[in-house]
Amino acid sequence: AYPLVLAFHGRGTTASWMARRTHLNSVADEHHFLVVYPDGYHEQWGDGRGHTPSERDGVDDVAFIATLIETLRTQLTIDARRIYATGISNGGFFSFRLGCLLADKIAAIAPVAATLPASLTAAPPAHRPVPLLLIHGTKDRRVPANGGVMRAGGHILSTTESAAFWARRNGCS
Repeated sequence: AYPLVLAFHGRGTTASWMARRTHLNSVADEHHFLVVYPDGYHEQWGDGRGHTPSERDGVDDVAFIATLIETLRTQLTIDARRIYATGISNGGFFSFRLGCLLADKIAAIAPVAATLPASLTAAPPAHRPVPLLLIHGTKDRRVPANGGVMRAGGHILSTTESAAFWARRNGCS
């Protein structure tokens, strides 16, 4: 059975952009895992900040990904214990959301250029730890490392607060 990486594009981009930008296909071939690049509703993911088209229009992106995972598991030889989520910017925020709400399906998350949307601090506790790799630059003008209210809408935690929240959520001292 193969590990599965779900790679989520950022706002205003597409799955094909994500595939070209990350080069994950060649990494997947070399390291023997599957990678899937879903497309978000109107080129965005319902990331928990409450300001995306899917959140405004009632599209349940979390349910979509849960269904996608189950569909892929019936069609491909996937190791259900090794399903990972990564994404950049809006896709990174969405990875955080999946780590909170689909902890029973997602083994670990790796958000890039994203921090934790403040609304997710109220997410129900997970039944098990979900490891986190958080990649974020201090000079990011769109997603401030110090957190706050974003120009695109929604309140986000800082990188330090995001890591601390996730450590507490995972029961780390």
